Amino acid sequence: MHEAQQLLHDFIRCFTFSLKELGQLKGQDIQIIFEHDNPIFRQPYKLSEVERALVHVQTIELLNVGLVELFKGEYASTTMMPTK
Repeated sequence: MHEAQQLLHDFIRCFTFSLKELGQLKGQDIQIIFEHDNPIFRQPYKLSEVERALVHVQTIELLNVGLVELFKGEYASTTMMPTK
């Protein structure tokens, strides 16, 4: 156990404990090629008021640190809240 703790201590710089410490990786834009041009529609998952508020707070945090950006388009991913 002591060796594992020492290893973690030696490489502490490889870990982050807040979103602000993550930084950003900017790369090239990518183009995703689809088999057809028709977007697939799915009903949004039902979230309680508390879950919606949590998603909103987390989204704002991700926007503020630059890990996500606003986008308007025909394609989007669904928001999922993991169970406890």
